[in-house]
Amino acid sequence: MAKFVCPFCIRKYNTNKVLYVCPDCGESTPKSKKPIKCKKDGCGGLAAQRKCPICGQEIPNMALTTINLPFCIVGAFNSGKTNYITVMLHELYKGSSIRLALGAQNKETRDHQNENCKRIYEIRPKLFGGGVKKRIPQIWYIKNLSRKRK
Repeated sequence: MAKFVCPFCIRKYNTNKVLYVCPDCGESTPKSKKPIKCKKDGCGGLAAQRKCPICGQEIPNMALTTINLPFCIVGAFNSGKTNYITVMLHELYKGSSIRLALGAQNKETRDHQNENCKRIYEIRPKLFGGGVKKRIPQIWYIKNLSRKRK
């Protein structure tokens, strides 16, 4: 069975443990490999939200269906971690000579990157990433489009 590392709680578990939850009523379904019709009486929604069985955070579909290489950037407060990751991702997306598909896997990641790019490239003040109350991981996909498939 395939293993998965949750980007929120950093715990490893089998992908068949992922919870499928109906966004209409919040009911979770029995273990399944794909979204199924909600079993709650009178709902009939599609249990399509994937959630970590340990921390309950919503997991993007691509994070479950592709190889994940989690990594972190560690440094002292105000040492430039936010600037580094923001500029690195921006340059990979805009100016790389390698043909890459790069994208955020959830709204929070996209909003965070857009706000940081706006602050760096338009407003230009120094970023203070350490003031964030809740640390939310950025979840990206990067795919090399130049690599030939066999």
